[in-house]
Amino acid sequence: MATVQIEKTGRGLLILDPKTEAKRVKALAKLYGACPDFPSVEQLRLSEQ
Repeated sequence: MATVQIEKTGRGLLILDPKTEAKRVKALAKLYGACPDFPSVEQLRLSEQ
């Protein structure tokens, strides 16, 4: 059974799985710089609660 975070937003509920988010961030970090022609974008910060 997975433990998830449930956050109330202005438009409803947001369900987050911290383990899955950590895996996603790690995978995306590996891709960073893999495509030199990709335009620079602002880094998004995950909320820490």
